Amino acid sequence: MTGRAPVFRPARRTATVAVAAALSVALAIGTAVAGPVPAVVGSLGALAVGGGVRWATGDRRRGRAAASAVTVVGSLLLVAGYALALDGPGLWLLVATTVGVAFATANAVDGGFDRDWELWRVPGRNVATVFVVALGVTFLGAFVHLSWVAVAVVGLAVTTATPLVALVAIQGQVLLVLALLSRVSPVLDDWLPATDPDERSLRDVLRDVDGADAPRGYWAVLAGQVVLALLSLRTPILGRLVPGPVGSLLTAGAIQALLWGVVALLSVVLLAEGVRILVVTFLGSDPGGWLADRAGGVLAILVAVPLGLGLTVVPHVVDGVVPSSVPTLAVAVAPLAGLTVALVAVTVLLAVASPLVAVGVDHDLLPAADAGFAVGSGLLAVSTIAAAGSVPDPVVFLGVAGALLCWDLGSHASSVGRQLGRLADTRRGEFVHLTASCLVVGGGAVAVALAHEFLVPLLAPPQTQIGLRRAVVALLATLVAVLAFVAAAALRDRSDEQGL
Repeated sequence: MTGRAPVFRPARRTATVAVAAALSVALAIGTAVAGPVPAVVGSLGALAVGGGVRWATGDRRRGRAAASAVTVVGSLLLVAGYALALDGPGLWLLVATTVGVAFATANAVDGGFDRDWELWRVPGRNVATVFVVALGVTFLGAFVHLSWVAVAVVGLAVTTATPLVALVAIQGQVLLVLALLSRVSPVLDDWLPATDPDERSLRDVLRDVDGADAPRGYWAVLAGQVVLALLSLRTPILGRLVPGPVGSLLTAGAIQALLWGVVALLSVVLLAEGVRILVVTFLGSDPGGWLADRAGGVLAILVAVPLGLGLTVVPHVVDGVVPSSVPTLAVAVAPLAGLTVALVAVTVLLAVASPLVAVGVDHDLLPAADAGFAVGSGLLAVSTIAAAGSVPDPVVFLGVAGALLCWDLGSHASSVGRQLGRLADTRRGEFVHLTASCLVVGGGAVAVALAHEFLVPLLAPPQTQIGLRRAVVALLATLVAVLAFVAAAALRDRSDEQGL
């Protein structure tokens, strides 16, 4: 992947405060509906994912590598927060608030909407790398745990059952060796240094060897030998067709073991060549860029694999930590499996959300310059109002106010960044707008809180207090949203006219 220059970067100070407002709302709502630990862990993960997926679009490899690592760590934290909230009723509200924080953070890092807002690509690249390694570790573990001694004993017992069977088995092994040699020779051409063109090397000899070139008559004779070998398993007298000393040599198993060793060696060469081709294909023409985009997955693998191997030793050191009924291979692969699940979950979440944002921008339902702030603040506001019956009323007021503040400040940061750039000195304008927005939104929240405290008890009869309370909370929250929207829009228009 090649990086790209950002469309523009929002004004850093105002964008930072907007993200802080979004984070405050997410923490407040998440703590109220799911608990403090899931809220903190999930919100931190959302910050890391939102920043990482947009930071990863830069040109510098070092920055892309760091962004990839941040995204992987954020994915683990985000999914861990969701997992901690599985038993509670507030999981979906926690998901909505953290996704809102992620989108607001993404817009704060890199402004403007374009097709690079396919945010799922960053965790998607890492999950592909982790998944391939997990499969490799699983197959390697199964290979290691397989009782090769038993397999060898059984194999030798079968191929040395009778002299005729041994004779046919040896011929089959020789044909397999010849077939492998014909395929190994081109690999050796690539691996070994070039030789004198007038000298016939071992590679040239191997290239000319192929068991498939055997005469047709030989294949007919071999087919007859196979039939006799099968009959000899039930008719021992056929074994006398092979002379005694020769039969003893064939059934000793030494020749078969030697040939199997040659087959294994040649297979290792072909396997190594396959791995080399796979790696070259994965790396492409820009190995450094490929590694930078997947640095997070690579680092996570370097941690997960030793961790899994260490967990296999835990049952032998501390009893009861890992049940003895759990296979050792499952314990070793568990960290990689958990990492894969986390990255897949975040990839799917972003893959669902990003196209929805694209549709909104394409149909002019969302502003292209600050779509992330709009979506993030919208999710936070809706989540806050949805939680009105489950959280204290002051949290609802502050949550709506914080969501509005996130949208207003984020929109202003995008406007300043798009018009003036980050190099311009915009501190005075940012401070004026930030102060005005906080006063307007904060004043609206205080007004609603006072109205709730003093007007609701006067208007609501005692027997209908609960029902009317919820209705008034929702109504007042909507009123605050409308008033703050109008006031913030007026302030932003005035600041734009003044060049702030």
